[in-house]
Amino acid sequence: MPPKKGIPEPTVTVPDGDAAAGREVFDQHCAACHAMEGADEKSASAPNLGGVVGRKAGQGVFKYSSAMKGSGIIWSDKHLFMFLKNPAKYVAGTRMSFAGLDGEADRANLIAYLKSG
Repeated sequence: MPPKKGIPEPTVTVPDGDAAAGREVFDQHCAACHAMEGADEKSASAPNLGGVVGRKAGQGVFKYSSAMKGSGIIWSDKHLFMFLKNPAKYVAGTRMSFAGLDGEADRANLIAYLKSG
């Protein structure tokens, strides 16, 4: 059986981000649902994001959508940069009800923060 195809690594250049500015983006746009660590993922409304860079999408105790589990994504700067722009378009069928971040700087800063935690 051939390997399952997923969403390929995007060919995009991710600008350098600032982790301190990314913390502000996280607090403003993400913290209502996500934690960086410590939340009980079995009962949480969203998964912990600490250590997300390098993690396979849809893995862990959080109840992920089948779309996320089957996406084949290993969270990289490039995947996050595109996903954060429009999550529902990037992974059709995701349960994440977030419209996205249009600003490249906001996305780059948020990624820098996620990588720092």
